[in-house]
Amino acid sequence: MRLRPTASAPFARLAVLACVLLLTLQAAAEKAPGDRMSPDRMAALIADHKLATLDGRTIRLRELRGKVVVVIFWASWCAPCRREMPEFDHLNAELATRGAQVIGISVDARRANALQFVKQHGLRMVIAHDGPQGLVEQLDLGLLPYTMVLDRQGAVAFDTGAIRDYSVAAISTAARRLSDTPALSSEEGTR
Repeated sequence: MRLRPTASAPFARLAVLACVLLLTLQAAAEKAPGDRMSPDRMAALIADHKLATLDGRTIRLRELRGKVVVVIFWASWCAPCRREMPEFDHLNAELATRGAQVIGISVDARRANALQFVKQHGLRMVIAHDGPQGLVEQLDLGLLPYTMVLDRQGAVAFDTGAIRDYSVAAISTAARRLSDTPALSSEEGTR
């Protein structure tokens, strides 16, 4: 007797892939705190990494020292990311008045997917495409969305890998608090 593929075969494969992904994400989330990369190491890795923005520029986060920067790693296929990106765009508009900004780093395999999402949602914040083998792999983040707030000196002051209760509200609060803190003058930074 020969079995023929049914319409449910693709769904079965999809279910298996979803289970594997879920187990992988669960294992990453359960990493012991000692297994996580230190905030100092994270800051050093991201500071000089070249990011290609969707509008054709190249930026490095080091260039933004003096500003509070919220960095969100996201992908167009990630359901929580899809919900949160418009909220981060609104936060970016608010933070701009405080000398701070939000930068989204797409880890989509295809730049076109990120670009389509940005156009579809009318996002105005800076979006860079770094792909799945870029910073997200170097930082071994494991989960999306993943957000960090960099202080005015470029240090990781807050990141969602350190908390269980991830929310845009918690990130917004951290960014607002940091942006309300005045920047150190160049003399104070060298003492």
